[in-house]
Amino acid sequence: MSADPTRFTAVDETADLMERRGEPNLIYLELAVTGRFDVDRLRAAVRTAFAAHPATRSHRAPTPPWRTRSRWQLTAWPATDPLTVRTGPSLDSLDSLDLAAERRAILDTPLDLRDAPLLRLRLLTGAPGGDRLLLVAHHAGFDGMGFVGVLLAICAAYNATPQPPCAAPAPSGTPHAVPAAPGRVSGGPAHPWAPVPGAALPLPLPVAASGGAPRAVPAALGPASGAAGVPKGPGPGAGRPVLPVEAVRRPRPGLLPVRPVRVAREPAGGGRSGYAVVPLAFDAERTAALSRAARAAGVTLNDLLLAALALAVVRWNAAHARPTAPLRITMPVNTRDGQTRHDGQGNHSRLTSIGIGADSCAGDPRTLLAAVAARTAEAKAAPAGPQGGPAAVVLGAAWLPRAIRQLLAPGVRFAARALADTTMLSNLGPITALPRSLAGAGDITELWAAAPAPMPRGLSVTALGAGGRLHLMIRHRLEALDASAAAAFTELLAHAVTELSTGAPAPSPALAVPRSPEGPS
Repeated sequence: MSADPTRFTAVDETADLMERRGEPNLIYLELAVTGRFDVDRLRAAVRTAFAAHPATRSHRAPTPPWRTRSRWQLTAWPATDPLTVRTGPSLDSLDSLDLAAERRAILDTPLDLRDAPLLRLRLLTGAPGGDRLLLVAHHAGFDGMGFVGVLLAICAAYNATPQPPCAAPAPSGTPHAVPAAPGRVSGGPAHPWAPVPGAALPLPLPVAASGGAPRAVPAALGPASGAAGVPKGPGPGAGRPVLPVEAVRRPRPGLLPVRPVRVAREPAGGGRSGYAVVPLAFDAERTAALSRAARAAGVTLNDLLLAALALAVVRWNAAHARPTAPLRITMPVNTRDGQTRHDGQGNHSRLTSIGIGADSCAGDPRTLLAAVAARTAEAKAAPAGPQGGPAAVVLGAAWLPRAIRQLLAPGVRFAARALADTTMLSNLGPITALPRSLAGAGDITELWAAAPAPMPRGLSVTALGAGGRLHLMIRHRLEALDASAAAAFTELLAHAVTELSTGAPAPSPALAVPRSPEGPS
């Protein structure tokens, strides 16, 4: 007997009950073009895409407390317009929109599952560099792949063309390359809201955080020997003590499950909370070089990014005198087949956890890459755990009435916070079905995605390929990292990607310790 398509799955139930007040469980996408969207045409395209994807018009029906599963209820068209238009500077106006503030506004406004639609769009139009379309969707209704499928449907409807089929994902163990797009304009005019950092590597490169000034980590890099000391010369690390990885305390093993380390915090002042993002782009030439380096090392590009993220966390924590192990990175795995890779209905991702030893990050880059590749292969080959992670065992249990699961949810959330992985890397792969341009709106120059990063994780990295370019977006909670700290971490991550791709021996990191001591993480 086939499953009732209107019933919540275990993943849907878990995504609903795990959401905490002040931390909306939303997936984020951002699309930039060189020209102007036609608002009426965009509204019509959204309506067409919504008709093709029922999840966009769904909401949670009233659920009696004794029922074991919530149910989705469809509406012909949501009562609330999903598209908001924000107008920026015009030729006779000096007013401007703040992209960082617009991002925060859409990321920090929750979507109520009781009300359709479960997807919201915000068009930022009028800036000289071109328009931007910001989108969020509730994670209970979509995963990252499915959300991208909805965006592709909107683009196809805008261009009045059938949506092209999506290429099948690379098989496990195959190097993940982002194909170049010959003749494609890989970049566009600098956008006044957010210049894309990282387009020109090798490093050092300035990385600008949303709403914050660039912060140069490379100037604080210490000697390759890793000895503790004080960085010399100008830069933000000058005159401050630094610590090598070996000098950092590490948790002792015990009988109980060991809590993974947290990314060392540099929170925003004044008790500020909420989400912010930092984009990092590698141009087509650099992306092709990364893919070649991964193939030469016998690993996938995803393995290289996992290793770079681990290296960045270890170096960041070492500089802050925080533990560097045990380090675990959540890696979602798409369980769709090749024909439904971007199916926009429901959640079809299995969460795996990749453990990476801090000792691996202190040696030869090839050793680290080999260790990460072995762990990802083990994770993909291991029997599938519960969809939605361990929390789904309770919150997604089909035999428990919803009222009981609601009572258990605070305890499950507490346990999940204690044992949550250090960070997350979500790799959506190359978006080959993305058109090169939109009719009358110009070339598509940027596409970004960002997975949620609830506390205590506080940081996630989402990767995708668009137009032959690798785009990484770092999403962070301001309670974990302020804008300046997030920019510094992003630059550290960019250095790690470059270092691993070149195969140069990885020196023991030595970064500047903040002036003010950090509180408990």
